[in-house]
Amino acid sequence: MGKVTCFSLYFHSEADSEVRVWTTRDQINQAEFALSVTSQIITYFESYYKVDYPLPKQDLIAIPDFSSGAMENWGLITFRATRLLYQPGVSSESNKQSVATIISHELAHQWFGNLVTPKWWNDLWLNEGFASYVEYLGVDHVYPDWEMMEQFLLLDLQLVFPLDSLATSHPISVEVDHPKKIKQIFDRISYSKGSSIIRMLSGFLGQDQFTKGLQYYLQTYAFKDAEMKDLWNALGSVSKTDVKTVMDTWTLQMGYPVVTVAKKGNKATVTQKHFLADPTSNVTEKSPFDYKWYVPFTFFTDKVKSTMIWMNKTSAEFTWPDGTWIKGNYKQIGYYRVNYDEANWQKLSKQLQVNHKVRNDYYIMLYKRATFLRAACANGDKQANKNATDIFFEWKNGKRKHIDVDLRSLVYRYGIANTGEEEWQWMFNKFLNTSDVTEKNTLMSALGSSNKPWILNKFLASSLDPKLIRAQDMVSVIRYVAYNPVGKYLAWNFAQEHWGILLDTFGTVTFRMTSLMNGITHAFNTEFDLKQMQHFFDTSEAGTSEVARKQAIERTKTKIAWLKNNEAEVEEWLKKNI
Repeated sequence: MGKVTCFSLYFHSEADSEVRVWTTRDQINQAEFALSVTSQIITYFESYYKVDYPLPKQDLIAIPDFSSGAMENWGLITFRATRLLYQPGVSSESNKQSVATIISHELAHQWFGNLVTPKWWNDLWLNEGFASYVEYLGVDHVYPDWEMMEQFLLLDLQLVFPLDSLATSHPISVEVDHPKKIKQIFDRISYSKGSSIIRMLSGFLGQDQFTKGLQYYLQTYAFKDAEMKDLWNALGSVSKTDVKTVMDTWTLQMGYPVVTVAKKGNKATVTQKHFLADPTSNVTEKSPFDYKWYVPFTFFTDKVKSTMIWMNKTSAEFTWPDGTWIKGNYKQIGYYRVNYDEANWQKLSKQLQVNHKVRNDYYIMLYKRATFLRAACANGDKQANKNATDIFFEWKNGKRKHIDVDLRSLVYRYGIANTGEEEWQWMFNKFLNTSDVTEKNTLMSALGSSNKPWILNKFLASSLDPKLIRAQDMVSVIRYVAYNPVGKYLAWNFAQEHWGILLDTFGTVTFRMTSLMNGITHAFNTEFDLKQMQHFFDTSEAGTSEVARKQAIERTKTKIAWLKNNEAEVEEWLKKNI
């Protein structure tokens, strides 16, 4: 990888360990943030786990070509450069948060995964689910203003719901009886669903009991292997709760319930049903619990503070004061959706119009200026597009030296989308010549935004040449083009034509193959699209994308059915009301 150098410092702990960040020499000025965050998070985790970091050093190394995002090797964590390096004034706040979160995730593994290791692969989710939850705690400690625990709802919980509502989903804990299955379970179910049910577990046990149970587990099984039941026993012994009985219903069957609340008199009845994106789907996966869950149902009203009742796999009842609305799943701690009768939906709608912040202690304003401007540009707002393009030309022509880092990706993207080949080539040259990993990634994503098909084909072809685009970024290039409406079929055709290369390069890396498959099929919603997919899947090797292929087929069928049933009605409503 050429000449390397490092930053280092010692952080205070019982071991007085050293933290070092290794990069190529031309990138070392981007390593200071990682160094600072790492030392602070390790110190926090030592306090949180009540177990000292056991090694004399922690190295983090940025690797120029690395197909994974990061790998938690004990004492030597490896990263793709964009996942570790940050430069103030160049990298955006979202880049900064992403780097901090990935570092926190990998550091969490130094205890959960390395110090205590799962006995077998069926408990992989114990590694990834816990690290994906605790990563938020680590970053929240260092940057409390980021409100990471509230961002969890958007970055993990809501992202995994659509996937886990498919009939082709799978339980968190699965039997692994063949090496091929190991790669396939490194997916969003293990990571995001795993972290979501751990968050729910912390919610109904209480943070104090949950933390003490984790500490007991880590202290008991340090330098040993353990099974899922060992964790449940540790948490149960501390909290005096039958954790295993509850959590088995969430780990040993796929999916999640929709909880329906209906009122009769001053009583409310809550019932549950397996939620499916397409209710007509054929669920072939057998469940040991008949798709029923032990649900910690929380609710509040305008007159009653948050209350929790248990749904013991069937239904439950509680008193509902007259004249009040009810809101279920307080703070969305539970891994379930909630539906109501028509009367309560009307009351909630009215409340939102009167005062949408009636419960605002965890309120977060995530949609900042860049988010609104991006939406305006994407939906064809003429003034927003003109402003972005004007700023782009000012920058290109040397009249503007600096673009706000949080608006940079927006300006780059719509500057390219609204111009031609000359501007695209100019930006491609900047992409080739910059050594800043964040800037390089921002430029690369914008290059996929052209509205000229021949330019997009040129960009796709460039991904085949490692002298132009690193091999690790080939999937990213295809995805950037696929998410451009003009490039939808260009990316699909390119992936088919070069499937052998993609398979040789990424075939064993589940996250990359899943990311690729989701990207090239995300906009498919017609019978023509479905037939194309089925033909390609029937005639090509899957690698580790077998599960992702099944899910792509199901998602497309669900979209086709939804459009058939709802498109005309929605279109008519929009014409009348907008």
